[in-house]
Amino acid sequence: MGDSVTVLLGKEHDKPLGKAVVAVLRGIGAIRLASEWGMYGSQEITTETWGVGETRLILERETYMGLTLSGPVAVVTRIYTMLLNRVQTRLAKQNGDLEVDVVVKVFLRDDGMRRVVISVRGGLYRFGEDELAYADYEFLDLERFPYWSPLDGGGLYQSAEVAEAEARAIIPWLRDAETKV
Repeated sequence: MGDSVTVLLGKEHDKPLGKAVVAVLRGIGAIRLASEWGMYGSQEITTETWGVGETRLILERETYMGLTLSGPVAVVTRIYTMLLNRVQTRLAKQNGDLEVDVVVKVFLRDDGMRRVVISVRGGLYRFGEDELAYADYEFLDLERFPYWSPLDGGGLYQSAEVAEAEARAIIPWLRDAETKV
């Protein structure tokens, strides 16, 4: 895939998430250039092309597959980090939490199937690795439902740099990857 990545943002029917993605895109100056909708059997697919300067991003909603964002790794990672912070803050407010994990950095594996999230809460940093997984819900007539499944995580660290160094020491694909963000 090179310098391009596709990341699962969430469920395609999650309207607040869709609005949050659009707000983040507009917040970085993105403009919707095109929007297409189609029905293919039981699959409903909406594909939007967004532009930020010369950069093109694809936001896609597909039945049973979810809401995805594709584009250059650095740009998608920046948007994804902003979106995670926005969504976590909203959820914390709804639940009455006084503190929320703030995402500091996200690393996406080139194939988009794994991610490492470095976050801070209460002045302490941590990391977690997740893998894109698919659940089968035959009783709901859903073939495959994508979600992020936790794999590994570290302890608590005094800085984001120390958390990142520990993540790179533990996670082979991250250790071998170039820093693109």
